[in-house]
Amino acid sequence: MARGKLDLGSPVIEQYALAHLIRTGWYDRHLRRMRREYRRRRDALVEALARHLPEVVVRGVSAGLHVFLELPDGWDEETFAAAAEGAGMPVAPVAPMRTAPGPPAVAAGFARLAPHQAEAAVRALVTALRQA
Repeated sequence: MARGKLDLGSPVIEQYALAHLIRTGWYDRHLRRMRREYRRRRDALVEALARHLPEVVVRGVSAGLHVFLELPDGWDEETFAAAAEGAGMPVAPVAPMRTAPGPPAVAAGFARLAPHQAEAAVRALVTALRQA
């Protein structure tokens, strides 16, 4: 009753489209394809970081669209995030999200970073960090 008064319901065309994708198997195929693609993007970023910034440690599970990067003691999250943004890598400092003390760290998104771009982005990040 309350929902009917607050909105006009779910968008019908989108609901039909989603139902069709699920019924025909296209949705499952899309999810499988995107999982593989995002895994390639993550792996390319992690490999480039290991080559060019071995002091940065990747933590967490190999899933999702972000990697948790633990920075060496003394590194500034804000400086790292600004350098990463300048290199085309969306990064968020972890300090504002912490509930307990911990080492400096950032969450780096890789969804928009194609595998062939990871190497250049990390090299640009290294250059930006040296200038900071």
